[in-house]
Amino acid sequence: MHTQVKSRGFSLVELVIVLGIFSLMVLAAGNFAISMLRSARSVNITLNSNEESRRTLTNIVAELRTASPSSLGAYPLAEISATSLTFYSNIDSDTYKERLRYFVSGTNLKRGVLKPSGSPLTYNSANETVSDAVKGLINTSAIFSYYDNSYNGQTAPLNQPVNVTAIRLIKVNIQADPNPCESPIVFSLSAEVSLRNLKDNL
Repeated sequence: MHTQVKSRGFSLVELVIVLGIFSLMVLAAGNFAISMLRSARSVNITLNSNEESRRTLTNIVAELRTASPSSLGAYPLAEISATSLTFYSNIDSDTYKERLRYFVSGTNLKRGVLKPSGSPLTYNSANETVSDAVKGLINTSAIFSYYDNSYNGQTAPLNQPVNVTAIRLIKVNIQADPNPCESPIVFSLSAEVSLRNLKDNL
């Protein structure tokens, strides 16, 4: 007498259940991978923006410290406000003083560089080169503040409109969120700059 053993395969219902579980596992793994990639991208954007902002702040400090009369003899500080700053400084190896302009446009801090040219020498605004210095600004209404020779570390800034001839120190404050679509990662950078060529009692 022979005993027959019947092999039993998956039923249609069992197959559907297995495929469903497998699909959920793949979906979960995919979502996890996407989340990790987004987080890595967000951190990378923030790190890059932070580095760019530090570089910008370093440039502003160095340029302001050597601010001096323009190549035409104009006062070192041309135009100032809480959101813009225009001044003259020699930032390259030639003898001319560039006109430098930092200003808020939307949520970006931009940098304009204008070299004098022509004969007679002029600063032609049409020749200005403008680039993004910091993206994703939060404090778009208060980047620059100005102080006279009475500044002691706690003194309130000068009230606008400020007389440029009274300024002896400038504070630069940058607060930015370079990737506002993701979880907010705000960084803040600041510096105080004494204007060497205008220095008296500081």
